[in-house]
Amino acid sequence: MIPDVYSTWIKILLMLITVISFKGYAFINIQILRKNSESDWNHSAKLLFNQQTGNTDKVTAKGSTLNPYIDEIHEYILMANISYGESYNQKDTKNGNIQFRYTRNIYEFTF
Repeated sequence: MIPDVYSTWIKILLMLITVISFKGYAFINIQILRKNSESDWNHSAKLLFNQQTGNTDKVTAKGSTLNPYIDEIHEYILMANISYGESYNQKDTKNGNIQFRYTRNIYEFTF
């Protein structure tokens, strides 16, 4: 019979081998829920515009939004960013992304 200490380490080792052997684009992020926000939806958005003339003719525009939904033990966050820029009437920046996060409170402790 295998002692409990070795059994736990074997389980951890098998879990690590399984996780490392799979190639994927997901990750586990351990963080606390944002307790300072009210329950329900909270929204924020930001728009930036910049124009430079002179030695360089550059126009840039950026936008972002953050939309968290929080209840007792769940948190859903939807974030979006976009940026666009032109220099001398040529596109030089065109980036954007959308990200969805889900957090669930599994265990809570205090010091």
